[in-house]
Amino acid sequence: MNDQFECFEAIARHFPNARITGKTARARCPVHQSENSRSRSLALREMPDGSVQITCFAGCKHADILAAAGLRHIDLLPDHMRHSRSPHVKPKFEGWPCLQMLDVLMVEVNVIRICANRLIDGHELDADDHKSLRRAHHVLTDAVQRVSREIRHG
Repeated sequence: MNDQFECFEAIARHFPNARITGKTARARCPVHQSENSRSRSLALREMPDGSVQITCFAGCKHADILAAAGLRHIDLLPDHMRHSRSPHVKPKFEGWPCLQMLDVLMVEVNVIRICANRLIDGHELDADDHKSLRRAHHVLTDAVQRVSREIRHG
């Protein structure tokens, strides 16, 4: 995958014989189903925030599914949710500091969510994951302190 977000349909095409219907798709799970399987136990759904949710009803691990399809966790997030410091991401609410702050916080919450999913799926975090978590911790702590100062001192 590249560093630009692919649309829902492009992500769904990473899975064998995906049947796309609007913002949902059904496909064979690349972890446990062969090409001869007729059933489609994998469900994909585009969420309202633009991210893509993937579920195997047979219980395959999320990380295994992504690896088998040649995807990463971050590939399921649209550009605006990836990282606030990326040059191609413009703040959505220029001039609205409070909303900008919430947008930045949401990005960091998603970084934490991705790392938590890796741990839940039984994978260890690599050095990049640790770096991302440290940055998220710093950004979240700084934001809470700034909001606290603003409330107390106007």
